[in-house]
Amino acid sequence: MAVRAEPTAFSRIWPLLCATILSGLVGFASVRIGARHTVASVRYVSTPQFGVWTCTIILAWALIPGVLVLSWSSARALAAEHAPPLIPIVVCAGAAIAVADLIALAGYFMSRPATPTGYYLGLPRLLLMFSFAAASLAPGVFAVLRAHRLMRAAHLHRTRPVAERVLELSQLRSALRIALIGGALLVSVGVLATGTQRQAVLAAHPRSADFPAVTVVVWGIAASLVLALLHGPGYLRLGALTRELVDDVLPIQFPDWPTAVREEGRPALTEQSGHANWRGRMEDRAAFAELVRGSSGGRNVGAAGLSLAGPVITAGLALLIGLSG
Repeated sequence: MAVRAEPTAFSRIWPLLCATILSGLVGFASVRIGARHTVASVRYVSTPQFGVWTCTIILAWALIPGVLVLSWSSARALAAEHAPPLIPIVVCAGAAIAVADLIALAGYFMSRPATPTGYYLGLPRLLLMFSFAAASLAPGVFAVLRAHRLMRAAHLHRTRPVAERVLELSQLRSALRIALIGGALLVSVGVLATGTQRQAVLAAHPRSADFPAVTVVVWGIAASLVLALLHGPGYLRLGALTRELVDDVLPIQFPDWPTAVREEGRPALTEQSGHANWRGRMEDRAAFAELVRGSSGGRNVGAAGLSLAGPVITAGLALLIGLSG
């Protein structure tokens, strides 16, 4: 009987590499095809700053397959079946595309520069990228929503074996972290593209364009708030479940403390109560909490905070690029 060879690391990664390259080419085509259709569009796309913006758009498109893999992994980690259910994910994709396109339309009509860029079919190109990006995030959104459902069930079923509860919390933490990283990465690059677009607009219309730097900062803050609203409650509930599990397994013990007995209207320190080994119990609780959170709990919190602040950081980076230019 022939022995099947184990897949190598390259055999696992090359489909993603091919998809990344193909998606980047689609992004390049979405920016460049028909860009010189009008005189105003030619003026806009002929600046070096537009080339920088093109690179950021290509980067955003190239990230979509990788973000889709991350989102799908987070959804699969919480799926009861071997693969995540497609219908709820499709529903999440439709809702995400609708919300993303509404945000794109609002940004286009409310915060665009006073002088139109003249970029030919600029709005359809923008909506196309937003739609594909939102669709790639849909499995992650499904994972976050399912995580909330599982955490509510975990709160109601506290009599299960401890090992089962620890494993479930680990799976929930991993899924939430993967979904957050994928979403923050793609959204941060989108904010960076907004900053580079500002430079392209100002380069094409140096005298009449009105594209204030605060617009980029507002987009970055808004993106971070959206990420926080989507992922923050899950992390808070996960922390509450961790503390709940620690309290169930190792209830807190209080130190020996004098019990006040009133004598003539004054508290007298006469009776003793409490546990002599309360320090050991506190150490045991801290060690068990570390086990539940994983060996890198502090780093996980730092990574989550950095992911949430990613859009604001990239907004500042985009402004620094403009100042250095």
